[in-house]
Amino acid sequence: MRFGIAGAGHPHALGWAQAAKDNGGEIIAIYDPSPAVAADVASQVGGTVADSVEDLDGYGLDAVIVDGRCDEVTEIAIEVAGLGLPILLEKPGGMNAADTKRIADAVEAAGVASQMGYFLRNARPLLEVKEAIANGELGQISLIRGHAAMPHLAWDVMGAWFGDPTNITSIFQEDACHVVDIVVDLFGLPKSVNAVRTKGNFTPSVGEDAIASIWDYGTHLAVVDFTAREANPWIDTWSLEIYGTTGTIRAGFSAEWLERYTKETGWVESGEPRLSGPSDGFARDTSTREHYRIEMESLVNAVRNGGDTSAPARHGYDVFRVVEAIAAAADSGRTVNL
Repeated sequence: MRFGIAGAGHPHALGWAQAAKDNGGEIIAIYDPSPAVAADVASQVGGTVADSVEDLDGYGLDAVIVDGRCDEVTEIAIEVAGLGLPILLEKPGGMNAADTKRIADAVEAAGVASQMGYFLRNARPLLEVKEAIANGELGQISLIRGHAAMPHLAWDVMGAWFGDPTNITSIFQEDACHVVDIVVDLFGLPKSVNAVRTKGNFTPSVGEDAIASIWDYGTHLAVVDFTAREANPWIDTWSLEIYGTTGTIRAGFSAEWLERYTKETGWVESGEPRLSGPSDGFARDTSTREHYRIEMESLVNAVRNGGDTSAPARHGYDVFRVVEAIAAAADSGRTVNL
């Protein structure tokens, strides 16, 4: 497949270009509002620098990776959809949920496939989590707990990205949306959320220093929390825990690990050992590369064979709705219904 990139300023641009190649694709053309950014990415992944989104129409592309700044991707993605090209859309898909909804509306109106870039959902332990839920291993689920954080190496390498309030509305929105996606993917939208956040203790920080939310599903609760300053070098503390009447399961995403318990088996471990990420702060290990590849494969299959992707732009809108509801609940001190 022939891939273009429209908007290349996001730190994940190189990862998505590699994912396209890992699915047998080639990067043909790259556009970014900053020609220097486009040229820098092209020097690393190949492709010709295009002068505009419209110019991408002349390269015979099969799909486009939209991976720019949050304040730029909405108009870029809508223009790409207008060219009739399928889209891999970097999360969270804009500055707010309304942006992501506009993109979802545009791709659906154009009849093109879209895939959100929520790659952490493809961690191998989460496949075991889905299986445990599907086969009833955990019994009646009462509580889900998810944790995310900005590790110190992320600040060292990507601090300018996360510290720019013109680019993101909160660090939770830009980073912890991965864990929000995972919980929504597994359990759907909650009925309502409550939340509390602290601000102003760390600099730079956008949106919150720490935030904790409670999601009400009616029959069970989910607790999702996040801190903008964590001592760990990479995302080795990011985790999901699910507690049920007949089983417990706990999983990490990078490095991948999982431990599960039932009365019949006792504690059983699987997955890779709990290891810290590499010193450059990007966690370019084989498991993370595979997470990207699987997410891109969903788009490739939809383009080649038709059908749905695993996480279309409409799903991204739902995730962003939850992210915004958490922020609104924290600011108002009130329950926000979804």
